[in-house]
Amino acid sequence: MTRSISELRSQRWFASSDIRGFAHRQRTQQMGLRREEFMGKPVIGIINTWSEMSPCHAHLRDRAEAVKRGVWQAGGYPVELPALSVGEVMVKPTTMLYRNFLAMEVEELLRCLTQTPPKKNSRWFFILYKTLKHCTSSSLRYR
Repeated sequence: MTRSISELRSQRWFASSDIRGFAHRQRTQQMGLRREEFMGKPVIGIINTWSEMSPCHAHLRDRAEAVKRGVWQAGGYPVELPALSVGEVMVKPTTMLYRNFLAMEVEELLRCLTQTPPKKNSRWFFILYKTLKHCTSSSLRYR
């Protein structure tokens, strides 16, 4: 089921004619974007757990940039959101203690910000889930 742009949560932030819509547009423009770069486009959130202290996630900075380029090319507005990095090598005694924090943080980032959250049965939710599960797995091998 495809939704129109006007039905997306991000458009309630940017397209509304009230003072809040004005503020959201102005803050986005203050970051150097022109109106045509974000108005009328779906906002796509990219959760990134990259950290200099997490060698297992060293590739995620470049991966997020590649995803952002793809979102721009597809006609969306990408927004990178940092999240807790739980690389097994540097976190002691184990990342097992923090995995639920990461899951809760991702859920809250998707819920409270402008991008439309993936549906639980959607392909994107499955990819996000598998990525998080893989990236926080102690069996992850550096490649």
